[in-house]
Amino acid sequence: MTIIELQRETFSVATNGPGSVARPSFESAELNGLPWILPPASSHYGRAISLGLRRRGIESRVVHEVTDTAASLHLAAAGLGATVITPLMRRLSPGLDLCVRPMADPMTRDVVLVVPGGDRPVPVNAFVETARRITTALA
Repeated sequence: MTIIELQRETFSVATNGPGSVARPSFESAELNGLPWILPPASSHYGRAISLGLRRRGIESRVVHEVTDTAASLHLAAAGLGATVITPLMRRLSPGLDLCVRPMADPMTRDVVLVVPGGDRPVPVNAFVETARRITTALA
């Protein structure tokens, strides 16, 4: 098996409000007071996000558990809580009026491609290069 890193993304926090206004980073204490829209803790992604927040001293008070990222962004835009967001996630709903602010102690994720087996056949190489171009262009 081969793991190919396509891109590293940094998570920010999305809340409702004007997205074009420059805002400072969220501090952990400020994030503790927010209602959160997160994936269920029973999912791998939900556990990873909750653990990442907890490691930064943030105990998330989850008010909505949502498995769909675009739905999470819409709930945040409606003022129903805060959610995590990356540049690729933002492209799911580009017209939403979201205030996106970085975290003072940011979390990151690696977007990877997992290729089974040892050698990569030519079609897989072509796919990897195309995936890299796309994720770079979307960032």
